[in-house]
Amino acid sequence: MLTPLIEWAVAQSPRQQSIATTTTVDAGRWQAIRLRHLPEGASLQIQLETDGRLRLFLVEEAEFDRLPNAARPLLASETRGHVDLTLRIPESSDYYLVLDNRQGSERRQVSVGITGSR
Repeated sequence: MLTPLIEWAVAQSPRQQSIATTTTVDAGRWQAIRLRHLPEGASLQIQLETDGRLRLFLVEEAEFDRLPNAARPLLASETRGHVDLTLRIPESSDYYLVLDNRQGSERRQVSVGITGSR
């Protein structure tokens, strides 16, 4: 199991909370950002910039151990640059944003901004 890169909690915070981080994902590896206590109906905005091909997953905690074959990811995507999206959280739980470079042959620089609103 992965150790999350960041743990972030929204449930007991103000109506809106944001974080931003920059990281490196080595070739053949992945990293995860754990988003704790996201309430049902919350809005989650994700802005991501990477310097090359990277796969993204947003999964509920129960699906995390099954990656990359998660049966019900909220997001399963591939990018080569910029991503700006907004999702609605379907049920209260912990979620993971996974930055997946396992198929890559080069290290990726990644900047991520996340805003959660209730």
